[in-house]
Amino acid sequence: MRATAWSPGHLSLLFRPIVRGGSYVGSEGAGVCIDRGVTTTVTDEVDGEPVHGIVTRVLAGLCAKNLHATHDIDVPVGAGFGTSGALALSTALAAAALKNLGYVAAVKAAHEAELACSTGLGDVAAQAVGGAVIRTEPGFPPHPSFDRVPAPPTRMGYLVLGERSTPASLLDVDALPELDRVLEGATLGTLFESGLSFSRRTGLTTPRVEAAVEAVEARGGVAAQVHLGETVVFTDAELEEAEGANLSPSPAHVLEVDK
Repeated sequence: MRATAWSPGHLSLLFRPIVRGGSYVGSEGAGVCIDRGVTTTVTDEVDGEPVHGIVTRVLAGLCAKNLHATHDIDVPVGAGFGTSGALALSTALAAAALKNLGYVAAVKAAHEAELACSTGLGDVAAQAVGGAVIRTEPGFPPHPSFDRVPAPPTRMGYLVLGERSTPASLLDVDALPELDRVLEGATLGTLFESGLSFSRRTGLTTPRVEAAVEAVEARGGVAAQVHLGETVVFTDAELEEAEGANLSPSPAHVLEVDK
């Protein structure tokens, strides 16, 4: 038996980590999902190397250690595209389909695996909703509160300038001022502008990020930094060296099941 599921990548533009009981439980924030992501096939036929890390956590959380996962990754790794979240969520959805478990159980397993592996705080929650998402509470659907930024089909460019680790100091940032602004005037342009304001105010931008933003703005576009990474995403402009993706209104979902 086998099942295949897909999750969008998620570009986090601003975030506010939430700690309860001495542990991270997720984050508030906002970002955009894109139509490039991770496709995972889960099967009971062991083929290739055993899985490790976050995928192992997900399968264990669903009592599915007997299943094996393979992945097709269509987003940069370590650059702020929510790759770990997409790996976790696509694996969880495919495994849950084989175990006759629901969507919420799969999202819960993926979110908890991200927290346990310290690979993300809010990507899974956004990827389970799709589109341009504002997360006003930490956690996973259906528990947190969400708002969607109204956005037409949008082509976005992105420029990966380098990878960035996640030192603990970066998790002390607070995006509350910018998050309030997005909630007051929820447009894609406001989201990008607020994201860039957050990055600059918290000292997360780098000279290379600022140079890329300047190049986009010189061409009439709007840009923001992707977290946590040294990546710039933008609209309404073209940069020769950039790649592209579309805003994805579709949440993570199961593609096919064969039992």
